[in-house]
Amino acid sequence: MHRDGGHPHLARGLVRAVCHRVVVGVDDIDVAMDLQGILGIDDAVRNGFSGITVRYQIDAEASEEDIAALVAQSQKRSAVFDIITNPTNVNVLVNS
Repeated sequence: MHRDGGHPHLARGLVRAVCHRVVVGVDDIDVAMDLQGILGIDDAVRNGFSGITVRYQIDAEASEEDIAALVAQSQKRSAVFDIITNPTNVNVLVNS
């Protein structure tokens, strides 16, 4: 099965769209998802992403330590990184 659950453009496109709204210079995004969970084929398989890898290139006149500090600060302050890496309460309401 394709690492994106057999539909490479849907999952990657969603993550790429979110990342490009927040992060400039993203080179590539890899997502891992098993379509068996979404389709209900295997209840043991998670419905969502099992992993996300973001690669980017920073072209700056800065030391590797300064770039690492910038990346760490960006992850710390990124709402997208936070919502993906931490549990988030989600309320679903139906109005009738």
